[in-house]
Amino acid sequence: MGFILEKKFGTWKNKKVSVFEKYTTKQTKPILHIRHKKTEQVHVCVGFKTFSFTDERKYALQVLAAVLGGGMSSRLFMEVREKRGLCYYISTGRELYADTGSIGHTGRNTQ
Repeated sequence: MGFILEKKFGTWKNKKVSVFEKYTTKQTKPILHIRHKKTEQVHVCVGFKTFSFTDERKYALQVLAAVLGGGMSSRLFMEVREKRGLCYYISTGRELYADTGSIGHTGRNTQ
């Protein structure tokens, strides 16, 4: 087995590592983007910039995402969908990259 892996993947050692441009932003205030489509649904997404995957706060961010919108027992699901009936789908997710990240809440409803 080891020989097959070495034969197939051994050449990876000599590959160049990609270098990405560091993320920069000049945003100083919230941005609102509205896109109209001919559909019977409304989608809303609220997002916030966070930090990279090397930041120790990533664990707390994952817990926050799970508590807010990580499933049918989450705060957003119970309050926005079950209690108020404002949407039929709601979730929270997070993305972490080498130099930045984001957390976002998404809801969907029919008009």
